[in-house]
Amino acid sequence: MKIDILSDIHIDMWHDPKSTLTLRKKRMFFERALPRSSGEVLVIAGDLGHHNKQNLTLLKWFQDEYGYIIVYVWGNHDYYLVSNSQRSEYKNSIVKAQELRDIINEQEGMYHLDGEVIEVNGIRFGGCNGWYDGSLYNKNNELTNVLWRDYMNDVNIKLPAGEKRLRFDTFHQQDLPKIEAVHKECDVMITHVCPVADWSIFRAMYGEQDPVRAFYCFDGRRFIKEGTMQYWIFGHTHKSYDKEHFGKQLICNPLGRPSIGKTKPTVSSKQIEVL
Repeated sequence: MKIDILSDIHIDMWHDPKSTLTLRKKRMFFERALPRSSGEVLVIAGDLGHHNKQNLTLLKWFQDEYGYIIVYVWGNHDYYLVSNSQRSEYKNSIVKAQELRDIINEQEGMYHLDGEVIEVNGIRFGGCNGWYDGSLYNKNNELTNVLWRDYMNDVNIKLPAGEKRLRFDTFHQQDLPKIEAVHKECDVMITHVCPVADWSIFRAMYGEQDPVRAFYCFDGRRFIKEGTMQYWIFGHTHKSYDKEHFGKQLICNPLGRPSIGKTKPTVSSKQIEVL
């Protein structure tokens, strides 16, 4: 099976969700990011966009244009309430994220994974967000939480009323049992967050050792070593990655956000074959 890989599309940062994205513009926008000879499955490792209606429109176009079966996991931005309108529409961030999961799973040939394994023509896909654990910072939890609150927009994620205050690793603790449940049951593992907490990776990606990178990864070495996956696909770093760890190939192929002078993505398509 041939599988195409993307993450961190952030479509609303490129195109106003209130305007219509024409067929010509869509094709031009994704001409580098998706191969002309498309695979059977498109894996998107989180952060599709901030507007669920726009997200679904894009996913349906991927199916219509390329014939994909789509497999998705939440990214951290899927929880964001980015406007007063959204803060009024959704009681909290969990409601918004759950809506995205529900509308994906309602569609034919689309799957949102949150601790499940699905099988597509004999190939098993498992995954969830994963979230970060702060272990790269190598400080105690209180110091790590202070750093997180000072620098990460994730601090603004709104939990349901009555729940404990969000901490840097709240979602990671929730996702650990999900990773545990699927990592020995899949051929392709998907998380939004990088499963390797290793400074050598992040120094190579960014050319520096910023403590904030602690919120880009979690220590998933045991899961990689023990897992049945051939590939582990992730996002979140906004840096491409394709290297072997413990006999498993780890891949990130992020589309990323626009920047000054960058009006369309420069990421190249990434396709793997799983037998």
